[in-house]
Amino acid sequence: MSHDRRFPYYALDNDGRLSSETPCSACGYNLRGLSPDGVCPECGTAIKHSLLGDFLYFSDPIWLRRIVRGMDILHIGLAGFFAVACGTLALLASNHLRSSTALGTIGLVFVVPLAGLWRATLAESAAVEDRRPFTLRRAVRFSIVSCGAWLLLGLLFALGGGPVSWEGYALIGAALMLLLLSSYLLYLRSLARRTYDRELSTSFTGVIGGWGVTCVGALVLTACYFYQVPRSVLVRTLVGAATCLGPFSLLMLIAMTPALLLPFRERLARIADMAADTRRKAEAGWTPM
Repeated sequence: MSHDRRFPYYALDNDGRLSSETPCSACGYNLRGLSPDGVCPECGTAIKHSLLGDFLYFSDPIWLRRIVRGMDILHIGLAGFFAVACGTLALLASNHLRSSTALGTIGLVFVVPLAGLWRATLAESAAVEDRRPFTLRRAVRFSIVSCGAWLLLGLLFALGGGPVSWEGYALIGAALMLLLLSSYLLYLRSLARRTYDRELSTSFTGVIGGWGVTCVGALVLTACYFYQVPRSVLVRTLVGAATCLGPFSLLMLIAMTPALLLPFRERLARIADMAADTRRKAEAGWTPM
């Protein structure tokens, strides 16, 4: 019997193969008799993943740091976007800027946070990604592509001066942005659960619930608009929803979101440093007690 320093809790035989029954984390196949450096013969999942589990501290530190950098680009891009959007709308209101130019400027600036979001949802590894065809990460990336197509379409309409309903375009954009935000928060909650911090994942659940309700409301309003529901009905619906939810509920939700995301970014950065330190110690021959 022997032990691999990377997997101190699993016994190996003299040939360096697993000597005890160990189920594959993806399909449940018994990995006994296989090398820890191999893959599951049933589903192709890396055996290392089954031995280390989903704990983020055992993840690739390079992947974690790329996620952190993506979050940095996202946060800086969003701050710049809101600053440019407010300035552009102020110029538009004072008739110092054409509407097409304003929309084009806002659309171009929004590309930066989308790029950060794309980097923040990089795949962990081929083995982890292929365990199931649908993942929250892929849902976020589908939403990013949808928002990118929406922005490109708006820019083409603005530059071409073609006939377009900007009210409908704005409603579709709001619905897409809320879908993107909701899916991204769900993805971050899946990462938070891998820290085994119940309080953190519960905080994400509360914020996700609030944005989910807002997202459903935006989708309903978009559908009502395109089904040509009278504008007076839409206004009464908005007033009723604001009365039921409270006048400051959306503002509180907007404030709670960065208050949750920024500390989580710091948490991921610390986990990445710890994962890198653990890997260096393992490569140097250190074995945990």
